Amino acid sequence: MLVSTSVLTLWDILNKNRSVSGVKWLHCGKKFVVENPELLVESFAARGCNLKFEDIRLELVKHGFKETATESEKEFSHPYFLRDDPASCNSFLPVDHDYSAADSSSAKNSFSNISDHRFVEGLMKLFLATMTSFSQQVTQLKSDVSECKKVAEEATSTNKSLKSLYL
Repeated sequence: MLVSTSVLTLWDILNKNRSVSGVKWLHCGKKFVVENPELLVESFAARGCNLKFEDIRLELVKHGFKETATESEKEFSHPYFLRDDPASCNSFLPVDHDYSAADSSSAKNSFSNISDHRFVEGLMKLFLATMTSFSQQVTQLKSDVSECKKVAEEATSTNKSLKSLYL
C-alpha cells in the first residue's frame, strides 16, 4: 500500500469535526498539531480505524512526516500534506520503499487508482457544501434586496406625500 488509510483518514479528520478531533491545522495550513492524542484515536475509531496513537505516529513517520514534540503537543508536517490541497496527497510514497524509475510510475498510478475515489468524494462533499452555503447566501441576498425595495418604495411614497403637503 503506497499511502496508508491512516494518512488519508487523518487528512479527512483534520478537515471535518475540528473541535472534537484532538488535532488541528496550524494557521499556515502546512503543519498540524495533535493536542489530544486520545481524541484523535477516538476520531480514527469512529471511521473504522482502530489504531493506537503510536501506530498513527509511526505511519506518519513512515510516510516522511517531520515530527516536533513539546511537552503537551506533537506537531507534524509534510510538503505533500496541505490543508487546502487534498490532491497533494497523491504525491506520497512511503520513505521505506526503494522506488526505481520503472516502478515509481506504476506505483504512483496504482495509488492514484486506489485513492482517486476518496479525493473525488471529498471534493464532491466540499463542492456540495460550498454550493449549499452559496445557495443560502443567495437566498439571504434576495430577501435583503426585497426588503430594501420595500423600504425604498415606502421612502418614495413618503417623499411624494411630503412634497404634496408643501407644494
